[in-house]
Amino acid sequence: MNESNSQQPSHLAEAAVAGLRNLLDQISEDVAQRNECRLFIRRVLAAIEKNDVDAQDRQLSKEPDALESLYPEARRAILELRLDLDRQLSERFDRLAHQLAHYSESKGIRLKGISPNFVVDGLLEVNLDKESKAAKVGASYIRTLDWQRIREKLDSEWERVWGRPFDVGRYRDELLAAYEGIMQMNPNPSGWAALNDIYQQLKESREDKDPDWRESGRIAGYYKDEFSADLSKLRQGQIDGSLLPPHIEFSAIRDPRRAFKVVLPDGSTSNYGFLRPQRR
Repeated sequence: MNESNSQQPSHLAEAAVAGLRNLLDQISEDVAQRNECRLFIRRVLAAIEKNDVDAQDRQLSKEPDALESLYPEARRAILELRLDLDRQLSERFDRLAHQLAHYSESKGIRLKGISPNFVVDGLLEVNLDKESKAAKVGASYIRTLDWQRIREKLDSEWERVWGRPFDVGRYRDELLAAYEGIMQMNPNPSGWAALNDIYQQLKESREDKDPDWRESGRIAGYYKDEFSADLSKLRQGQIDGSLLPPHIEFSAIRDPRRAFKVVLPDGSTSNYGFLRPQRR
């Protein structure tokens, strides 16, 4: 047997090998951090080249922890980019009120409210959150204050609330059927039925008729603002004479949590909580 091959490494060699292995691990970690920094800078530059404010915001929020320690010269550049991004986001937010006003005017629909909370066409609520850079449009949330995205969501939400097929006579009959069912279960000498009870019956009926209603991403088969829009159309039909009797009358309610907003022909709104067939 070759004596040299049977010799074990000395303690000195073992220490050296351990040191080299640790160094190799450190180099691997260093390379990984530098690759992460390189990828970060490339993505930031790509977002700037595309003039994509949302992408800039997302990328700058992902700055690698090691960037400034590995490349101190990046500190000032990143700080300047963040300052410019804050300017762009602030200007974007400030423009939204004007853009909403122009949108409503071009559509011939009413706009009420002041920034950051608006109501479009009586029922469609638009809430803008400058801090989280997000908007709630009707029943939808979007993680941006980009006007193009907000406008697209406004169009789709307006169609959902006001643009659904509607037959005023058929809807009146549906309300009366729900009313009769409630009166049979809980007779009321005054004849008034709570709108919330009517709404729950109609919602359940729609969900039973369309078992796949969740597939479109809805959280209810019939939203409350849709109920308000349909009541508004019914009220309009009764006022302009396009709906023949029997008519339905409404009454206010003190509890705002149980009230439903109804848009009147002049664009004003009333909060109702009860209905009954109109008494002659």
